[in-house]
Amino acid sequence: LAATVRAWDAALAGEAARLWLAHRAFELDAPSDAVARAIADVAAAVTDDLARRAEVAQLAAPDGAHGPVGYQLTRRLRHGRLDALETAFTRWAERRHAAAGAAAKPKISAIDEWRAFLALWDAYRTVVTAGGAELRRLAFPHAFSKGNQMAVWLWNACQEHAISHAISRWLLDEALAVGDTEAIELGHRNCALGVPTRLGQFVEPP
Repeated sequence: LAATVRAWDAALAGEAARLWLAHRAFELDAPSDAVARAIADVAAAVTDDLARRAEVAQLAAPDGAHGPVGYQLTRRLRHGRLDALETAFTRWAERRHAAAGAAAKPKISAIDEWRAFLALWDAYRTVVTAGGAELRRLAFPHAFSKGNQMAVWLWNACQEHAISHAISRWLLDEALAVGDTEAIELGHRNCALGVPTRLGQFVEPP
């Protein structure tokens, strides 16, 4: 993918292509901006095709691509994947709002909450694996914000301590991966809490 992007960017930025297009524009009595528009149209068509292929193959945006194809492809892949992930996190958080308002313990299904978390975890892992380290750093703050809200709610309001702990453990692992010191500190505190289980209290080793 990176080699293809570099080749297209070099071709569209090359003097030969611009001269040929300018000559054709002169022959056809085209408007003065015809060359720039033609290059933009080709770049857009190529970007659309490469973006579809990258999504199917779950490829990361190529690093250091700043030409007409590389810039748009990087923007499309990173922002499109981020938008989809943020939508998924928002839907996850809405589960908490939907169950809120009860005077006592909210009525939730533990297995449903566990499945919802695993589905989000899988979506997050797919996106950051395809997007690389840069996309992982961009995605983490949203995951940290929504994930902490859900972990606190599941712990305090629902007494679903095991699920809450699993979320906190995942957030700590991600914080360590991206090097977020504040999130790491909070994650260690959260994961140090004893987790009540049917077999006794579980305390994660330091």
